[in-house]
Amino acid sequence: MARNSNVGRPCPGPTRRALLRAGLYGTIGLGLDDLLRLRSFAADVPSPVARPKVKNCILVWLAGGPSHIDTFDPKPDAPADVRGEFESIDTAVPGLRISEVFPKLAKVMDRVSLIRGVSSPEADHDRAAHHLLTGYRPSPAQVYPSYGSVVAKTREGKRGALPPYVAVPDAPIFSSSGYLTPAYDPFSVLGDPNSDGFRVRDLTPPDRLTLDRLRRRREMVRSLDGFSRDVSDTPLTTSRDQFTDQAYDLLTSSAAQAAFRIGEESAAVRDKYGRTPFGQSCLLARRLIESGVSFVTLNDRGPGPLGWDTHQQNFPTIKNTLAPPLDGGVSALLVDLRSGGCSTRPSSS
Repeated sequence: MARNSNVGRPCPGPTRRALLRAGLYGTIGLGLDDLLRLRSFAADVPSPVARPKVKNCILVWLAGGPSHIDTFDPKPDAPADVRGEFESIDTAVPGLRISEVFPKLAKVMDRVSLIRGVSSPEADHDRAAHHLLTGYRPSPAQVYPSYGSVVAKTREGKRGALPPYVAVPDAPIFSSSGYLTPAYDPFSVLGDPNSDGFRVRDLTPPDRLTLDRLRRRREMVRSLDGFSRDVSDTPLTTSRDQFTDQAYDLLTSSAAQAAFRIGEESAAVRDKYGRTPFGQSCLLARRLIESGVSFVTLNDRGPGPLGWDTHQQNFPTIKNTLAPPLDGGVSALLVDLRSGGCSTRPSSS
């Protein structure tokens, strides 16, 4: 089979080989004017536009799995006993309708690529979480690394004081490093950004432990490690060293600690995101992305033990409890990300 040299070319038009052949054919019928016309045509063909590489990602994980028909995929033409009690509303995209519980998100849906065809053969929550957070169906042989851990692995050697992978407030199941070493697990904030005096646990040294004492302790650990240099390194020992370096960087870097100081935002900005744990988590995610964190997972577990797994009291729970924080937080986040955010801090990513 003859190979087609034009397969995969982004634009139609003559190749350089064709132009060279045209010059050769000038003696047998193709004149100079034809050759110049071909060259002009080739110059007018637009070159492929290089798209900027994505540097950061915020994953919003709605633990328990929301009812798609009551949120982003309403069925307005379905029978009443199928579509439920929520009405659908228009959005910023003509012809696209979502549930009435998201009035703020409806106004910014032109900034969203909504995919309604995703499905999974997994019916169990944990197995489905593994499938969605890693891209692999569960295997009895091993646990695969999550997307954030893969990003942390690929960004190895390029990170600053902040860890490349952060979970707010904590990490959902199967968002860990899997068969990679624990060095690529997410750093969990483990706190409520909406609470007064919010502080990231273990990010501030105890009152009696000064930075000078911390430095001396680190040097002592390094000296002790020197006695075991004749012992070959293992993935676990390497992970321990990486954890130590990361913890030291977080404790001693003023820039890293500043990224978590959500109280520095104005009252107006905080109100825009919503004074809820999830709304302020969205704001914190924006600050972390601006400061150079590559991957942030927002784990929305809701106020109850089942999160978005609303088998009981589905409609009032979504309308009154779960949807408002998501509507306010994500819509504000989308607006800020499009406009460059509200902060003037330079990105280190």
